[in-house]
Amino acid sequence: MLIEGYVSNNQLYLGESIMNWAINLKLLTRERSQFISSIRNLFTIGEVEPMHSTKIKELEEEIAALKKNFELAQSQVLKFENELSLKNVECNNMKVKIDQSEKN
Repeated sequence: MLIEGYVSNNQLYLGESIMNWAINLKLLTRERSQFISSIRNLFTIGEVEPMHSTKIKELEEEIAALKKNFELAQSQVLKFENELSLKNVECNNMKVKIDQSEKN
């Protein structure tokens, strides 16, 4: 399946290289499942492919940075909302004072 995937994805050279490697090492005389697992062992660390693990780590770092930026922006929004609320209270107080002075 793995080799077929390489071939079907127009990566014929890589597929043929793996097939030749397997023939040279006489892996094709083993059971199919052993052959597939031996190839997977070459390309994987545990269950994660090395290329993808690097990408995952980069994405996790990017997500952490975005979360930090979001939290910073969120705290700034709260700060500005509080300042706006205080300004509104001051404006309302000034209006009340103006209204009272106009009545007098």
